[in-house]
Amino acid sequence: MATGKTFVVVSSHLYWDPRYDYVKYAQTAYLLKRLGAFLATVPEKRPAVIVSGDFNSPPDSPSLTLFHNNHHIVRNSFHTKTFDEWYSKVWEDFQADPLAVKGALASAYR
Repeated sequence: MATGKTFVVVSSHLYWDPRYDYVKYAQTAYLLKRLGAFLATVPEKRPAVIVSGDFNSPPDSPSLTLFHNNHHIVRNSFHTKTFDEWYSKVWEDFQADPLAVKGALASAYR
């Protein structure tokens, strides 16, 4: 039955290597920023959003927590001053973007 409702389906494949959580984190932040920008062009105010894909990460990983909790801080074996500076830039850019989807999605597996 047609409802006239809009829904958006997003699919992604994040980097596979568990040693590079920060790469997956940046990819997820980028995905959510682009999703927010796209949703701003959709006429319906709050369309349903389905995000699927191969995230190559456990549910409590830094990258996946961005979908439902934007207060998570990335920790991994490459945590250096250079990484801290890079992470801070990614986080500030993500937080400053008014269109980025921040912590608004929920897992279908909870």
